[in-house]
Amino acid sequence: MKRAGVAASIAAVVLAGIGVAACGGNQEQTSAPTVETASVSDVPVVPCETSLGGARYSGTELDDRLVLNVIYVTAGYRGDAATPTGAKNWPYFADTGLTVRAGAPPVEITVPEKWRDRAAISWGNTKPVHALRFPSCPSYGLPWNVFDGGFHLRSRTACVPLLFTSEGKQATVPFGIGTRCSPS
Repeated sequence: MKRAGVAASIAAVVLAGIGVAACGGNQEQTSAPTVETASVSDVPVVPCETSLGGARYSGTELDDRLVLNVIYVTAGYRGDAATPTGAKNWPYFADTGLTVRAGAPPVEITVPEKWRDRAAISWGNTKPVHALRFPSCPSYGLPWNVFDGGFHLRSRTACVPLLFTSEGKQATVPFGIGTRCSPS
């Protein structure tokens, strides 16, 4: 992924008055165009050190959504469509950062089975996959940890549902990328 996406994510956080504290884990993301199929026992873990830093964050500044009291995700509708990547398997990418509460219980994010031929996810330098686990990460000076990443798609627009699981609780959250999601 290009560094411009990371810079745009950081700029949005700073412009919203949230404040980001740098940490040493800012590395170039190297996303492969293939998808790994993950089972419960081999779900890739997002390394804590891939956090872009800490954030003082309430989520209200950007109309973000708090999921399971552990993770803030972007608003339900993203007006701009995904960007062409030139990759054969995943020709589009939608940069969608998220923040995870420092010290929170682990949270797993899964692309539902019926969406796996249309969407994959990656955050924190992972390859496109259908499931990721965020471990309990320490604070980098502020109460929330920021991770860059997003959606790998086969089309420019989509309404992708993701399943979030933490401490036995689950929530399905829709993400409208270049299109609005229909109410359920």
